[in-house]
Amino acid sequence: MKYPIAVFIIVAIIFLISCDNKHIQLEILSKEICRYGDVEGGGKGIVGNANDFIKDINGNVYVLDGAFKKVIKYSNKGIYLKEYGKGEGPGPGEFYDPRSIDIDSLGNIYIADMLKRNITVLDSLNNVVKIVKLNMMPARIVVTKPFHVYVLGFPFSYKGDLIHKYVLTNDGLEIPSQTFCKRITGKDSLAIEKSGNIGSFIKGKNGSLYYGSPYPNEIRKFSESGELLSKFIFNPSNEYEPKINKNTNGIIVDMNMIFRDISFLNDSTMIRQVLIRNNDVFKTSIDVIDTHSNRYIGTIENGLIELDKSTTIKGDGMNNIFVYYREPVPIIKKYNIHIKR
Repeated sequence: MKYPIAVFIIVAIIFLISCDNKHIQLEILSKEICRYGDVEGGGKGIVGNANDFIKDINGNVYVLDGAFKKVIKYSNKGIYLKEYGKGEGPGPGEFYDPRSIDIDSLGNIYIADMLKRNITVLDSLNNVVKIVKLNMMPARIVVTKPFHVYVLGFPFSYKGDLIHKYVLTNDGLEIPSQTFCKRITGKDSLAIEKSGNIGSFIKGKNGSLYYGSPYPNEIRKFSESGELLSKFIFNPSNEYEPKINKNTNGIIVDMNMIFRDISFLNDSTMIRQVLIRNNDVFKTSIDVIDTHSNRYIGTIENGLIELDKSTTIKGDGMNNIFVYYREPVPIIKKYNIHIKR
């Protein structure tokens, strides 16, 4: 048996609590499409720790592995194809803490390394095309066209606007060509700024860019030129006020809630993964947002997809979600999801 396709179909009724405190009953139809991570056996394509993953225009999936410090490429049916990078180390094509990945229209792969404070660009043959040093610890990157990279950093590692745009013309230290996305101000803004809770940053269709603030619950939409096109604040059922705890080195950290990436389920629906810790156990949920009306629809709690066992959840814009599970063995499952209100 090679890879399981359409392993099972789940139909579940899940209650969501909307922003006006009314209960909305939704029918969620989920179908497992395939799996990624040594599903054929033999050791090829094993995933250690999926820090990020991205899909190219052909449906191939690239997994950024933070444990093995490399990129693993799979076909759209979960078949192992190739690896990129040279593992852990200080040299070209090597990584210490790879956090984010994107791919451009030419097939170049961009990898942001937090500890190295750089972006490495590899071509489709695994050659190092460019290595660019940054003035921040990069957390999320978005590539809109070849060598045009937008970077969201860990907030405590730099000052000023949160998003920096770079045009990668030369090796060495790059100066951003543009900055935008103001930091939050007011209550608890210092706590969020120093917490390392970075929020999320993705690209949408037609060149739009989206930033999701970890607190308050705000999503901002920008043009490629950095113009703020719209924003909205929503109050999900798990609305949360940060608890401020100071550790020994003076950085304020709140580990009771972690906001993961926002992503698109389809053209009009955005999802955001949220992890809330209670008695040292994390509970995972998914906020669902209608981007056409800028309205919070509700929150999906743990169900038959076993959200609480997942670490990372991302949509691909085509009604599919990729769910990364660490246990019992690291694996990524792809589900086809339809939500009916």
